[in-house]
Amino acid sequence: MLPGKLRLRTLLILLSVGGVILTACLLLGSLLIFQKGNIEDSLLESNIAYARKLADTTDRYLTTAQRELVWSAGQIKGLTIRGTFGTRPIACGCSRAFSIPSWWLTATPLSPRPRRKA
Repeated sequence: MLPGKLRLRTLLILLSVGGVILTACLLLGSLLIFQKGNIEDSLLESNIAYARKLADTTDRYLTTAQRELVWSAGQIKGLTIRGTFGTRPIACGCSRAFSIPSWWLTATPLSPRPRRKA
């Protein structure tokens, strides 16, 4: 066989193999594009579901915390500590008031409580 001559059998084999390779490349490219969009949609849906679950959990936690604060404020409402330093009423934000010693408001956290002389 001379290098410049091309036989019909060789031409048909090259065209067949080329067609299969070209078809496979186009099929893989279209699948990649479709799957990319499908994966993005799936991730967005799962992220939205997670965000809703997180928001619901946070809402329940804050509601429970508010209920406990209201209950605690109700328990504190009846307490009044009376001492030689006087008391000062404090509003807790829930239309209830309770009293604490005025020296609690002026004392630093590290200073000891003043003692009475016996």
